[in-house]
Formats: sequence, structure tokens, C-alpha cells
Amino acid sequence: MKKCVVLHYGNHNPNAVYYLDGTALPVASSTRDLGIMLTNTGTFREHSEYVTAKARRLTGMMLRTFQSRDRNVLLPVYKSLIRPVLEYATVIWSPYHKCDIKEVESVQRYFTKRIHGLGHLPYADRLSCLQLSTLENRRLYFDLLMCHKLLHGLLDCHCRDQLHLRHSNTRGHAYTLIPCTSTLDVRFHFFSERVVNSWNSLPSDIVDVADHDRFKRVLRQYLRAH
Repeated sequence: MKKCVVLHYGNHNPNAVYYLDGTALPVASSTRDLGIMLTNTGTFREHSEYVTAKARRLTGMMLRTFQSRDRNVLLPVYKSLIRPVLEYATVIWSPYHKCDIKEVESVQRYFTKRIHGLGHLPYADRLSCLQLSTLENRRLYFDLLMCHKLLHGLLDCHCRDQLHLRHSNTRGHAYTLIPCTSTLDVRFHFFSERVVNSWNSLPSDIVDVADHDRFKRVLRQYLRAH
């Protein structure tokens, strides 16, 4: 009961009062559910700010804990403890405003600058030296992995109903998705909408791979090359 709140969505929402065991549930503008900050605006800017701040704190703690700035010391810690904070459930909350994308990426920018011998290099060169991808590219990777699972029936999830296949082989591959027609900015950037163009641009020899582990490998190779 104490963990239950109501979020009202939409400008024309009647803001009904909901009861549980005879007690009216409190109304909130935001709440956390399974680690994701949800707001009544339908956007995830608040969550983006939250995970960025948490990752920065962890980065600062790591740099204070380890005197060494050797990549062999810091990189495993970053990959196992800090980057996962920025990537947890990004299929749900992936940022789309430029300011939010830049803010999330700034954590990795800062970290790579602290590595011995790399501080003077441009960000792209630092990533190359450390064999890292941008966080934005990794979010695309996770989106495509989820899309593959859904289209190949590897997940029992109603989200599959939001992905509509084009039943025509005249253009694209056999798993070509129909582009969205949403005019709402928030809806346009939902997973089921934003993944369409990226998925459709993949070669047929990649999307046809049914085995998910093999799909991961060929997708990583493809994204590195492009």
C-alpha cells in the first residue's frame, strides 16, 4: 500500500481517484518502478539525470580509491560497476534529447580522460585505444538485440505486437518493419518506433540469423564497420 502511487497521463486525463482496500492512493508526478524513474509526462529526462549523477559519483569514488590510472586497473572497474548503471534498461528509457545524450556520454568522456596517456587525445581516439564504443552506439546495439529477440520469438512479451512486419518482399529483407506514423514526440522515440529504421537498414544476412548469440557477434562486427 505504501509503495503504490498514481500517475495521471495526458492533458485530458480526468484524474480519477483510485482506491486500494478503501484508502485513496496518493497521486505523484514521478515514481521509481523496477529501477526506472517514471514521470507523468511520459519522458525519461528525470531518470537520465538520475543515472548520470549516480555514475558520476561512482566514477569519483573509483578515482579516489585507486591511485593508479593504468587502463588495466580502471577499465575493468568501469565496465563492471559504472557503465552498467548508465545502460540498465536503456531499451525503455534511451535518451533522445541532444542535451540528455551529451550528459550521459559525459561520464564516459570524463573517465577516458583520466586514463594515463590518453588525456590529450580526442574522445574518438580515446575510445579506439580502449576498444570502447560510445554509449549512444551501445544503446543502439541493445535496441537491435531486443528487436531480434522479439521478431524471432525468443521472448514471450506483448511488445512483439508493437512491431509490424511489412508483408512484402519487394523492398528490404524478410523482417522489414513498417515505419511509425506517430506525430507525438514522446511516442516517436519509444523503442517500438525508434528501432524501425535502424533495424530495416541491417543486411538480410544479419537479421535472418536466428541464433541470438551468433546474431550478437555478427551485429557487433557490422556496427564496428559502420
